[in-house]
Amino acid sequence: IGHAFYNTKQFDSSLFYFSKVSPSTTPAYARLLADKARIFMHQGHFAASEKVFDSTIALHKQLPGHGKNKDKAYSYLYRSQLAFQQGLLQEAISWCNIALSELHYSFQPQTITDLPAGETEVISPIVFFEP
Repeated sequence: IGHAFYNTKQFDSSLFYFSKVSPSTTPAYARLLADKARIFMHQGHFAASEKVFDSTIALHKQLPGHGKNKDKAYSYLYRSQLAFQQGLLQEAISWCNIALSELHYSFQPQTITDLPAGETEVISPIVFFEP
């Protein structure tokens, strides 16, 4: 229910339902945290957003399996968007590169301006090309 309210931009209702969910080490809870952090970002509560994004990323690292993961990539992308909104452009680009590395099978940036060479070598083309 919280995700539905989030998608309709009814953030207070979304936070209400999110608060009803017990923490767990699951992909669903990681997505909940990412949406919660995005709400804080939309509301201009950058410190709270950063804290929750960092919790989301830490949770993704605890989940079983060490393969590439589009939800983890989204968490890095959202963290990039937060840094950008805070005016931290270098940090934003760094988070973007981490997100790209999570989506692309072989991309390992050497500098912050590097881009993947083969756009077909990704785990989720839709996420990779999403604006």
